[in-house]
Amino acid sequence: MSNKSTIKCPNCSHEFEATDAFRDEVQKDLNLKAKEWQTKKEEEFRKKEEAFQQQLSESLIKQKSTLEESIRKSISNDFENKLKLLSDANIENEEKLKTARQKELEFLKKEQELKNKEAELEISLQKKLNEERGTITETIKKTRTRKK
Repeated sequence: MSNKSTIKCPNCSHEFEATDAFRDEVQKDLNLKAKEWQTKKEEEFRKKEEAFQQQLSESLIKQKSTLEESIRKSISNDFENKLKLLSDANIENEEKLKTARQKELEFLKKEQELKNKEAELEISLQKKLNEERGTITETIKKTRTRKK
């Protein structure tokens, strides 16, 4: 064997010299296969990347939807709680107002009763004064008639 490159046939074990033309042909074939393999791998990578991007996009949309739903429920619950608090406060205020009106009504009735009693007392006093005047007048008349 010389310093020149030799190639051994895998079937018959025959050795022969690799010439530049043969080497160029093998190199072209290897380059072509390498390029095809690289193109295939790039396509596989592109498809995997697209699938990953699609999956990521779907995941983000799902998370966004879940977050929006969670926020909606939270806002709804807050609104319902505030509405209940306002409703309870309104009921309490209505009860206080009802109680206050009832007390005012009772006060007005008592005030009216006092006015009525005062008026009756005034009438009664006037009657007594009139009776006393009448009695005094009678007594004066009797006393005058006796002195005459």
